[in-house]
Amino acid sequence: MATDTPGSSVKRYALTSYCAGWHWPAAGSVEWRDVTNGIPDASQIKIHTLPCQHPGWLHWQSHANWVVLEIEPSDYEESEGFVRFRKARILFNGPPQEGHAFLSSRNMPAPSSLPQITIGRDWETVALGEDGYAIAGWDGNASVGKYGIAYTSNGLASAGDNGVAISVFGEVNAANFGCAWTRYGRVAIAGGRGVAWTEEFGRSEAGGCGVAITDDCGRATSGNFGVAVAGCHGEAKAGNCGVAFARNGGMAGAGGAGILLIRWKDEIKVARVGEGGIKPNTMYRLDDEGNFVECESEFDDEGDRK
Repeated sequence: MATDTPGSSVKRYALTSYCAGWHWPAAGSVEWRDVTNGIPDASQIKIHTLPCQHPGWLHWQSHANWVVLEIEPSDYEESEGFVRFRKARILFNGPPQEGHAFLSSRNMPAPSSLPQITIGRDWETVALGEDGYAIAGWDGNASVGKYGIAYTSNGLASAGDNGVAISVFGEVNAANFGCAWTRYGRVAIAGGRGVAWTEEFGRSEAGGCGVAITDDCGRATSGNFGVAVAGCHGEAKAGNCGVAFARNGGMAGAGGAGILLIRWKDEIKVARVGEGGIKPNTMYRLDDEGNFVECESEFDDEGDRK
């Protein structure tokens, strides 16, 4: 791409996007005053340098349009990744997918909606800001901000408020609105509205509005309004207004307005907290007759069997 060398005659290129109601011609020359005509605040019009430094300001929807501009150096003014111009020539005006192909076919840098991806090697820690993807290797720690995804092959993974944390084996963590995932178990934790899922030997915990799921030999715990599901040899807990489900041989417990479901032979036995002597925050299993009987948890506070 062109540089900003003083006196350079090389043309500059820029990209903008818009939805219905804006004033971009389909082709030909365009002047800044024509584009801003009737718009009270011209700062709403975001025209990006190439390479695009702020892809989050672009419209990526199929009903939007991308506009590629060619600008003479004397008509071009750039500040912090955005452009203003006196007049320009429209090279392309059409759907974003076609605009992306247009840029690529002319060896112009096409923007990406994906956040920055940073990869850490084994035993390294990777931490990013709000928009990043973080990936770490063996026994690494991947951590991202609000909108990211964190992954590690064996170790810790954490994500921000709206993120997803994934770990093949090890502890994972996701904040509010997020999901936490693991493959071989040993803890998956999600935030207040998230989902935590653990396979095989782990335990899963979810926040107040979440769902916690585990597989064989696991333990699932959910917060208020949540659903907890446990594997064959696990237990399930749910907060107030929650539902706890356990398979054959499992245990279930729930808060004050919860429901217990335990599989017994070929049917599901159901009990409501506060009815038939079922106590809140107490674990139950089924006896040989399929009746709910109070029992102690087989797990300690760390999620290990006693």
